[in-house]
Amino acid sequence: MRHNKKINRFISSAKLKLSASIEDIDFSTKRSFTKATILEYSQNKWLENRQNLIITGPTGVGKTFIACALGNAICRNGISVKYERTSNLMSDLMSARLDGSYAKLHKAILKSRLLILDEWLRDRLNPIQAREFLDIIDDRYRISSTIFVSQIPVDKWHSCIEDPTIADAILDRVVHNSTRLDLKGDSMRKILLANSS
Repeated sequence: MRHNKKINRFISSAKLKLSASIEDIDFSTKRSFTKATILEYSQNKWLENRQNLIITGPTGVGKTFIACALGNAICRNGISVKYERTSNLMSDLMSARLDGSYAKLHKAILKSRLLILDEWLRDRLNPIQAREFLDIIDDRYRISSTIFVSQIPVDKWHSCIEDPTIADAILDRVVHNSTRLDLKGDSMRKILLANSS
């Protein structure tokens, strides 16, 4: 009972966008990954190695769903997870700078063994925003893990960060310490709609 309460607390604290699980993933649709790959990511090995995971692909292909399913599985492994939409986290960080709660927020972000950053670089980062994320990424580097979920291909990331020096620093800490899951295929929403009609 104590174990179940702990797991439920982890899942609740993660605030995952979607109530997804590995069992819910559609492996019959070709999206450039296998069930074995996802099951491997649902285990703790890459987290123990303090690696990151980059999930990229076009809109609707299921990036967020898979990230949340992995987050759920990691919670069930007894590891703390935190889901954040990048734009919301950026807004929270800027507000915290103004109201004096930055240290508390920063500590909470660093506390999670796995941070899921959804819609990463959907919006360009200006120099101030880029410095905020560099601080977080630098403090988490080789200590904990992050899943970066983005529809922007990795080779376009540098141009999405307005300060090229900070862009170099962010990418150096993220890309070289990450494994990648590059999803391909049609929108799952389109497929589900076609199957229901």
